[in-house]
Amino acid sequence: MSTSECVTLTDAEIWLAEYLVRERRQDGIALPTKVERLRSGRDPIEIERDGMEAELAFCRYQNIYPDIEATCRSTTNQFDCITDTGMRVDVKWCARATDHLLAMPHKIGCDDIDAFVLVQGKRPTFRIVGWTPFSTLIDVSNLRNFGHGPAYAMRQEDLSSMDTF
Repeated sequence: MSTSECVTLTDAEIWLAEYLVRERRQDGIALPTKVERLRSGRDPIEIERDGMEAELAFCRYQNIYPDIEATCRSTTNQFDCITDTGMRVDVKWCARATDHLLAMPHKIGCDDIDAFVLVQGKRPTFRIVGWTPFSTLIDVSNLRNFGHGPAYAMRQEDLSSMDTF
């Protein structure tokens, strides 16, 4: 893991992630469903917090401003951030270096995501693993079932380097 791909969140960024998860939950943004919680055995707030921290780590890595809106966004916007070149990115989080980049089947037909980025780690340090175009991941050849229902999946080693992002 190269140090240029690692981001260590500050205490303020960790606080911001917790704040946004709490406020968005109160505003009615859906947290991972009960089914997803039962699948993973994890608390949905913890799942959402890990994802938010990954988004903040990616935004810092790219030197772009994160979405810190604490109210509900449009349900049609499925991207997490927009790069300085206008690329709409859906940031995905995983805990282990052996985990896959996963996207749920409802992403099919989504026309407002250009790329997926995988961020791996646990607070406070995250590794920006790699990326793939939307059309590369959301392809029938990538449909897998790891015991929790179908999902589009790519191994970390199959992702493009962030140098090519």
